[in-house]
Amino acid sequence: MFTSRAELEQYFGVDADIAKAFVDRRVPAGNAYWRGRLLYIGRGNGFLFMPLSFDLLHKAGIGKAILLDEKLLVAMEKILDLAARYEYGEMSFIAHVEEIEQFILPDSLQPAFLSRLHRFFRQPVLYPLEGIGDANPPLNRADAFLYLYCLLPVEEREIDRLLRYWYALLPAFLLQDDLVDLQEDLEKKEENAVGFYGPGREGARKSIDELRRRFRILKELNEPLSQTLDAALDRYLERPDFQHILNH
Repeated sequence: MFTSRAELEQYFGVDADIAKAFVDRRVPAGNAYWRGRLLYIGRGNGFLFMPLSFDLLHKAGIGKAILLDEKLLVAMEKILDLAARYEYGEMSFIAHVEEIEQFILPDSLQPAFLSRLHRFFRQPVLYPLEGIGDANPPLNRADAFLYLYCLLPVEEREIDRLLRYWYALLPAFLLQDDLVDLQEDLEKKEENAVGFYGPGREGARKSIDELRRRFRILKELNEPLSQTLDAALDRYLERPDFQHILNH
């Protein structure tokens, strides 16, 4: 389904220029992340996170001219292409990270941060390391996107501040997706990030608290985004299947 500029601006608080740039952008040919898709920004967190994360970078002080530069957007698309190829089983995890590093390295403005990312991604399990990573390892599965920050012309200490908002947005999306899939994953005995916070009802309740905490962090920069995510969570919690998990 289509996500409009008006929705991004009204419900998610996205800057008008950023909303327009993403909604109007053409789907990159041959890119596995958009495989079989006709719209650049469709429904779902996997596509919404792009304008939302760029808008947070802007609200944190990065200029729109930097963020909407074609070279940066193409680099983002290349990272996502490689991430999708890993998800489709077309390459190994470490191979997709190495390819990202190879094309980022020549243009990197953040040698120290690039080195930190390199060390983080060589861990057998992605535990927090040198300021990178969420305490819940399954929520770090989108962190290859952070290589894009190596192209930002800012002080390294500013990168560390930007990470605060990345880990409020992206892990929240991933945790929310796992919360929605919790009952199905429990029945199939599949891994689910909710389990990090405890079994069944305990994990679900702590996950809800964790989501609310992250939404409060987002409110520091974007109150409409925080309110929209909070309201969406409230609607989900009213579902009978989830009420069953919380009360049994």
